[in-house]
Amino acid sequence: MIRKDTPVKQKRRRMRLTYPEALRPQIIGSHYSVIDLSEAGLLFRCPGESVEALRLAELGMPFRERIQFADGEQLQLIGFIARCHSCVHTRWTLFTCQLLEPLPRERISKEMSQVMQQYPCFLAG
Repeated sequence: MIRKDTPVKQKRRRMRLTYPEALRPQIIGSHYSVIDLSEAGLLFRCPGESVEALRLAELGMPFRERIQFADGEQLQLIGFIARCHSCVHTRWTLFTCQLLEPLPRERISKEMSQVMQQYPCFLAG
């Protein structure tokens, strides 16, 4: 039970967007597919047995890449690899990147609008 006079702490104070597969941004010059993103970071995947996956497998590794959204806009991302794990069943390696420079909130809002327009039931679930 939550009392009305007790402030409720939220785990996250940032907008986070999980993408349907068809609208996932791509990291230019790679096989990386962005699964979700927020102002502070992103989750992306690449083929698990690729050289690219091995190159990024070290935690703390610098990450400096350009991301291209479905509408063609590109942004430079600067951060570091915070987590990684491989999935034996899918053969994908998942990476969490913490950004040193936040993504603009306006860009995330624009992406959310686009997802809601093209996939109205996607964000509801």
